Amino acid sequence: MKSLTTTSTDFLKKLSVILFLITFTITSSNGQGGTVSPYSRYGLGDLQFGGFASQLSMGGIAAGIKNQYHLNYSNPASYAALRFTTFETAVNAQLVSFETQQAKSHSNSANLSYLAIGFPVIREKWGASVGLIPFSDIGYDIRDEANIPQVGRVNYLFQGTGGINRFYIGTGFNVIKNLSFGINASYLFGTLQRTRKVEFPDQLYYFNTQSNVSTNIHDIYLNYGLQYTLQLGKEKQLILGASGALASKVKSTNDLLTFNYVINSAGLFSTKDTIEEISDQKGTTTLPVSWSGGAVFKKSERWTVGIDYTFQNWSKFKSFGANDSLNDSYRISAGGQFVPDYASLRFYKRIQYRAGFRYAQTYLRLKDTPLNEYALSVGFGFPLKIKSPPRVLPVISFTVEAGQRGTTSNNLLQEQFVRFHLGITISEEWFMKRKFD
Repeated sequence: MKSLTTTSTDFLKKLSVILFLITFTITSSNGQGGTVSPYSRYGLGDLQFGGFASQLSMGGIAAGIKNQYHLNYSNPASYAALRFTTFETAVNAQLVSFETQQAKSHSNSANLSYLAIGFPVIREKWGASVGLIPFSDIGYDIRDEANIPQVGRVNYLFQGTGGINRFYIGTGFNVIKNLSFGINASYLFGTLQRTRKVEFPDQLYYFNTQSNVSTNIHDIYLNYGLQYTLQLGKEKQLILGASGALASKVKSTNDLLTFNYVINSAGLFSTKDTIEEISDQKGTTTLPVSWSGGAVFKKSERWTVGIDYTFQNWSKFKSFGANDSLNDSYRISAGGQFVPDYASLRFYKRIQYRAGFRYAQTYLRLKDTPLNEYALSVGFGFPLKIKSPPRVLPVISFTVEAGQRGTTSNNLLQEQFVRFHLGITISEEWFMKRKFD
């Protein structure tokens, strides 16, 4: 009787399907933003934490996380622990409320989070991964109005769309016993589109002005990782991890168009003259040094608890010579997971219970006020048992994050958000020889 494990021919078939999905996702996601925050107007927009659903429910810890069944692209050294070929994907949705001292509003969004696959080259010694994840998003629509003597109303409009994606190929391997090293080679690509308008609705003879700036980023970006495992007994481990990236100048191009226009009494738009036009201006965007360190304590598969610290030197950021007055940022994350009995035949005993917390000082400081963010998260992993084939291990992960960013002080904006993540992890033993009875 044939076993149902995967041969190399099956592997090529499945890999071709996965690569098609990744290619389709790259095509469809290019330029699609996943944020609705006015704060995404600055820098590269809202930076997206690349953790997968299981990590996000634990506060986003990543430096010391390694697992046979789940991917952790944030520290590529973790690929060395892979025993199964693992496919990860997820979707997310968020509900956001905005509050100032004068008004409140609400918004929401939903999008595909990530798509990735990892597989062992040599089981639990050398692994590799490939995937597509978001790097940053912008998505804002800000409107303001002022009254100027002898002019009347002046409307200011700021709009932004787009984002930067990251397609990566990575590998991680054991250097010596208990010490692993990994590297991700990523291709960053995407377009950030920003529009500014000044309109004079009370004046028939004033020209309105619109400026469109489109920044395209397209270059290679590298990040590295280390993990060391201390065996504290038969079932206890302490995993120390570190990851980071050096400062990188990535290739960028800019397009700029500024023009005057009028809107007639019928509401029709008419361009009058072009003030400035620049096409395909070549330059660089400097991504700063970043690093993170953390520790994870594990007791078999029953208990996992950990803590991370991440730092990014955004005060050194520059894009076409401008730094956008960004500040250094940091994030502290803590969380854990509990599984009553991972090997049990009873479903409720194999459920993975997760919780976490994170606090961050973002790279924004507006009106001499630091923009901080914090969030609590809870989540569940539901391992599904499939009788045929016996070596397929699907897990459905559900995560809820609730948090706040910013403040209403100094006429700033406060965001309160609830985010939902639904992830699917499928682990299967590939590259096994067929057996016959």
